[in-house]
Amino acid sequence: MIDTFYLPGRVCSTKAIKEIAQKATKPYTMISLKPDIEWVYLGQERMVQVMEMTGATMVYADRFNKFKVESLKLKEEGESLGEKWQVSEAPVIDYQIGALRDDFDFGAVLLWDTEKLKALVAAMDTEYEFAGLYDLRLRASQAISNQQSAMCPNTSITR
Repeated sequence: MIDTFYLPGRVCSTKAIKEIAQKATKPYTMISLKPDIEWVYLGQERMVQVMEMTGATMVYADRFNKFKVESLKLKEEGESLGEKWQVSEAPVIDYQIGALRDDFDFGAVLLWDTEKLKALVAAMDTEYEFAGLYDLRLRASQAISNQQSAMCPNTSITR
């Protein structure tokens, strides 16, 4: 149902975006800006559901911060009982039509309707070395939806 592709950050070429569109064969295409995303239960399915309900070209999701605060151990035996985590909200802002900023934070995952993605990419007539994703986002700007539920953690940081 979902083809997933990894881009190491928002800065990429038009060529990289075109390669993703060419390789995508499933109904939905996930562009991940971070490796090894840890999803909440049914997180991807919920993003697909929002896309289907809204007819959006692209859906992005809120996220949360996950911090490792300590490891729990038995005092006498030194045996690990697990880790303790702290979670805090880290929502992204709602997309505003006409927003032109190239640093708009959509979070770590962008879910695209593959058919619409391919149509947008086919219309890309300028080759950018560093603004491929930005160009795609501008072309899709009429039909972007923010799934306002945290679907994946922002970071895993030891405190």
